[in-house]
Formats: sequence, structure tokens, C-alpha cells
Amino acid sequence: MTTKMQKTLFSILGQKEGEMAFATPMDVLGKVEGAPLVGIIYKSQPPVKSGCPAITRLTSATIQVNTDYQRSVANQLNREGKSQDAYVPGTTWYQTIPDSGIAIHKDGQKMYVRGKLHNSGDSYYFDENGNPIPTALAESYMKPKSPSKNQGTDKPVEARVYSFDNVASLQKDGRTYLNPLFSPTNA
Repeated sequence: MTTKMQKTLFSILGQKEGEMAFATPMDVLGKVEGAPLVGIIYKSQPPVKSGCPAITRLTSATIQVNTDYQRSVANQLNREGKSQDAYVPGTTWYQTIPDSGIAIHKDGQKMYVRGKLHNSGDSYYFDENGNPIPTALAESYMKPKSPSKNQGTDKPVEARVYSFDNVASLQKDGRTYLNPLFSPTNA
């Protein structure tokens, strides 16, 4: 992560580096009670159209962890007055860890923060050198998103998984945790 990206991260959080604790996603979400809402800021490389330069995005969101995706889809179908038969469950490439906000790749090699998207916040975009670029320009480079096809819902249930390597920070129970991978010493 470049210095400019780190400054944007701290600006999003409204805090200085010394005001946050360092903790891995496993430390924060390895054991949770209920299905709490968690703030997350993550880094991603969105797919871009052919001929467009690669971009990096920092996005803030609120997710609900320790949820049952299939139950969430069933509940949404009920709210919409639709039959459960409208939902065709697919297979996943990960396993969930019970009572946590964590998933692990089926090959056991990589861990993820897993949750249901509650709301998506602001996104900030950077070029290949870590320089900020305007949102409208970045969005003009990106491929359009495709909607979920197998839920049968009008309003999709948006499940998300975020690689530990891309989670910059988590906010839970009023505390902010910065992933040690994003500390200035690892930039």
C-alpha cells in the first residue's frame, strides 16, 4: 500500500495511526456472538474494460458477520412473497468457521472475512503508482457488475468474502483495528 493510500485510509477512518490497535481479522472476528454489524475497509482491483489501465480501490462498507446465507435468501424470498423453489443454491469454494466472521478456502491455504453486505460506503481509486484518480474516471474504466442469477429475489442478498490480505481495517464494538499488513512498516 502506498503512502497516499495509507493517508486516504486514515482519512476515511477519521483517525491517526496511533489511535488504532493493530489486529488481524482472525483476532477481531475469530469468535463472535450473534450476527454483529462490522465496519470494513478493503482494497480491491476491480475488473477493467479491455485497454483500460489497472486501478486499485479502497472501499468502506458495513457487513453483518456470522450469518447464514441460505437462510437470508429464504427470508428475502418470504418478504417478497415468493416460493422457496425460486432459489437454486450453488456451491462455494470456501468453508465457514462456525460462530465467526471467517471463511477458509477449501484447499486450506487462504482465509477470508465473510459477511452479508449491509451497506456499501465510499470508494477511493488509485492508479498503478498509487496516485488518486477521480471516481468518474475510474468508474468509466470498470466492467459493469452482473446481478446474482440464482437467488430468485428482486432485492439480492449480497454475500461478500474479503481476503485477509485485502482487509485494511475492521470496526467492531466501537473499536477500530488496523490489519498489520497495512502498517507503514509493511508499505
